[in-house]
Amino acid sequence: MVTREELYRLIWAMPMTKVSTQLGISYGKLVQICTAMGVPRPAQGHWARLELGKVDPVPPLPAAVEGQPTTWTGNGTPLPKPNPAARAPRKKAITGNKTPPAMHTLLRGTKAQFLNSRPTRDDGFLRPYKRAMPDLRTTSEALDRGLLLANALYNNFEEAGHHVVLSGLNSAARRLQVDPREAPIKGRQYDPYPQPWRPDRPTLVQTEGVSIGLIVLEMTEHVNMRYTNNGFVRDSPELAARLERSHGSGWTTFEDVPSGRLRIVAYAADSGVDWSQSWQESEDQTAPLSPETIVKAVLAQKRQLLEMAEEAARRAELRHRAWLEEQEKCRRREDERNIAKSYEESLAALQSAIQRWSRVMDIEQFFSQAEQRAATLPSKAQTNVLERVSLARNLIGRQDPLDLLREWKAPAEIYKPLYADSADIVQQRTRRNL
Repeated sequence: MVTREELYRLIWAMPMTKVSTQLGISYGKLVQICTAMGVPRPAQGHWARLELGKVDPVPPLPAAVEGQPTTWTGNGTPLPKPNPAARAPRKKAITGNKTPPAMHTLLRGTKAQFLNSRPTRDDGFLRPYKRAMPDLRTTSEALDRGLLLANALYNNFEEAGHHVVLSGLNSAARRLQVDPREAPIKGRQYDPYPQPWRPDRPTLVQTEGVSIGLIVLEMTEHVNMRYTNNGFVRDSPELAARLERSHGSGWTTFEDVPSGRLRIVAYAADSGVDWSQSWQESEDQTAPLSPETIVKAVLAQKRQLLEMAEEAARRAELRHRAWLEEQEKCRRREDERNIAKSYEESLAALQSAIQRWSRVMDIEQFFSQAEQRAATLPSKAQTNVLERVSLARNLIGRQDPLDLLREWKAPAEIYKPLYADSADIVQQRTRRNL
């Protein structure tokens, strides 16, 4: 059971999304209960303004009028419709002397684009269709606070003389893989599937000599979830007791769910520089995050980041030289293999030509000796032998041994070496093996 006074204190102590979770009801149901019981609610953006140090006046709890419920039992009984006469008169917004900070160019019009999201998964994080967006990841409930915090952060960098932009399409800047868990569990690696939404280009602070990436995200917390008729909701002793009274305890499981608290991450966008720093809200934190302090802390690391970037460039140059040397060695080894192969092919062709030359010479010697012997025979026998020699020559055909030499190719004609010294080495090796 919750009284008007208890509900009033809860509503003004924490965001209504957390109150609805604690009571085990939906946000819309909580709004209906507040309206029926005449409990004033914070205006939209109240908690975001509070984070930035702008305190809205808290209206007092009006006295209950006749017929208005003063308690909510949580047993599912429909609430009576509120009496129109009991409604408090609408108050005009109190405007302060200070004008709200101008919206940074990267953030203008982005709220609607963030809300134009694919269906959210169980975690509730927005997954906008557009990906050329500032690096911001929150739920719809925390979007306003995230935009205000990012705006204050970007504007403070601009005031310090450093523009905040999206990286170019062909930029080599990398985006840091961030673990959104508020308190990572030891031994439990962060490897989500499917991968969470991320912009296609990192958000960068333009500083001389080094690029600094910025991420604003809503963290997750590992909490016990209890299954009810409305799905999984955060478990609490009140919820467990209420379900037990209704003979339906529901089963529980631990899940990483949005915490409503934000984190700012600054990191070196150069893949060779291993540096990152984060600032995050905590459950017991009294003061909000200070973008001005964060900007000063980041810019104070500029000299160190420049030194780290120079060292990374030096290491990259050494790696590049080593790679070039290895490529040169590979080319030389490949060149020697091709030269050796050309020598083998040329030598094999030459040996084949020599063997064929010997056979042609043997055949020619056979016919020459036959013609010489035929010259010593009588006229009729001589004619017969010479006719047989002519038939044999026609059968074999004329063969010029020089044709074999003309068809042969030297090693340099088969493959042209890339390195002269490699050709000399292979030639000496081949001669030793002959």
